[in-house]
Amino acid sequence: MYVSIKLRTYIVHQTSYIKQMLHSVVLSLYHCRVACSIFHQDLAADIVRFTLSRLHLIGIGAGVVFLVANFLRHSSFASFARTVVILVLLMIVLTALSQFAVSAHMAQLRHQMEAQTGSVAHTTAENPLRAEFEQYHHYSVWIEGTVLLLGIAAIYFNLRNT
Repeated sequence: MYVSIKLRTYIVHQTSYIKQMLHSVVLSLYHCRVACSIFHQDLAADIVRFTLSRLHLIGIGAGVVFLVANFLRHSSFASFARTVVILVLLMIVLTALSQFAVSAHMAQLRHQMEAQTGSVAHTTAENPLRAEFEQYHHYSVWIEGTVLLLGIAAIYFNLRNT
């Protein structure tokens, strides 16, 4: 019985981690490029925003499941000092920052630009709202890339310790 519980927590542990990693890969390699090449800029942005918000929530949830499974698997708070756990914690924090701070501010800027010009695409680059929006978009892309690199490093450390 003990082995099957340990095996189940290991499977949950690995599965949740893999789900968290896939959200970055799916968004960056496929979804954004397809949406931007097929649809009008505003519609593509709506699709990416919708998908990104769902993937962020899935990633945060999967990260929490990973941490709980890790704790159950190792049965101690000392397991939180492992490199892979620290990397996953950083991934969760950065993903939450992207979702609840950066994306939220970008949404406010988008609504202000839509009220002024009708859409983000029709707002000139000289507009201060557009410049701030582009800066926050840059932050968002940087955070997503960082989460992806942290995930690759976490996979390495997780496999090395298995």
